[in-house]
Amino acid sequence: MYPSYPAAARRLGVQGTARLRVQVQADGRVGEILVEISPGTRTSIARGPTQSASGARARAAETEPVASWVLLPVEFRLK
Repeated sequence: MYPSYPAAARRLGVQGTARLRVQVQADGRVGEILVEISPGTRTSIARGPTQSASGARARAAETEPVASWVLLPVEFRLK
């Protein structure tokens, strides 16, 4: 999962790490996504990773898959 740098955030020079709290369901699909920390406004930098995470799938590390929440940091740096 590699989200694109949101155009508005790039224009404004917003950099930093967005941290998402992602609910992973027992079947590996992503449920709810909450923006825990976002540099700039929620709509500028967190939109890209939120959209990318919503289509992601996970594999259970346990023998018996269970639903859980994970923290997903997504870093944005201008070159």
